[in-house]
Amino acid sequence: MAVLDGCGAKSWTPTVEERPCPTCGEILEVFSKDGVVTEEVKCPKCGLVIEAGKAFPQ
Repeated sequence: MAVLDGCGAKSWTPTVEERPCPTCGEILEVFSKDGVVTEEVKCPKCGLVIEAGKAFPQ
């Protein structure tokens, strides 16, 4: 519903970030919401998997 879209809709939408892999430094495309990964991410270079529902490792 367009009436309900507004300030609240933005908080439901994940953001896309480019973050370096904590293991090898490869740039990864990460979808997150409130600092939590919303889709599983796998590094194509080293194979590290960051599961959905977890914070991106520093």
